[in-house]
Amino acid sequence: MKYEIIEHTGDVGIIVHGSTYEELFSGAVEATADIIVDIRKLGHNRTRDIEITSDNYESLMVDLLSEIVLLLEVEGTLYYEADITIDRNSMSLKGTLKGGEVIDENDYRYVIKAPTYHMIEVNPEKGFARIIFDV
Repeated sequence: MKYEIIEHTGDVGIIVHGSTYEELFSGAVEATADIIVDIRKLGHNRTRDIEITSDNYESLMVDLLSEIVLLLEVEGTLYYEADITIDRNSMSLKGTLKGGEVIDENDYRYVIKAPTYHMIEVNPEKGFARIIFDV
């Protein structure tokens, strides 16, 4: 996993490294989950198909990570692997999420409310994506 945590006033962020949009989006799912809990302690017993269409890469990223946070809140499942394909013409992604149930023994590192648009950048040409979360 190629990411780093960045502190931001009252919030937390990640910088994910990758050279394609698919690497950045998949890496962002994994990094987001890993800053919530130690994903090495989660099971691997849940899958979910996902399909999202948006206006641009930044909105697509926010929508994807918002879905990860929502599914944790609603289902109690944290998805931390994403096998996705991005269609650049329709600005959409589709694929499969894999994860596990979060149980009481999992210690939360951060409680994420939502990804934000503040300072967001998704740029495989520069080799990174930056996302700030409201905690």
